[in-house]
Amino acid sequence: MIKNPYRKKIKKSFLLNIRCGHCKKDFAVYQKVGRGNVLRMYVSRIIECAVDLKPLPSQLNCPNCGQYIADKIELKEKSAIAYRMRRSSYNTEEIHS
Repeated sequence: MIKNPYRKKIKKSFLLNIRCGHCKKDFAVYQKVGRGNVLRMYVSRIIECAVDLKPLPSQLNCPNCGQYIADKIELKEKSAIAYRMRRSSYNTEEIHS
């Protein structure tokens, strides 16, 4: 399940289970760093996803109900690719390991 062997070495990081806000189906497992809400989902921190991310889609939709969840953005200052999460379209739950 966990592909990043160094995830425990990043301080204040934890795993989140992200669910669709409409059908409550599990959508992704994400490594969150720091406090606060999930505003952006960085592609490098997505551990597991129900959607195929090999050709990065321009937007993320729930595979079960088709609900729109996020848009793809490119951050120039960090030179990273992320997904901007749409508020009230997802729920999060911390995974205790």
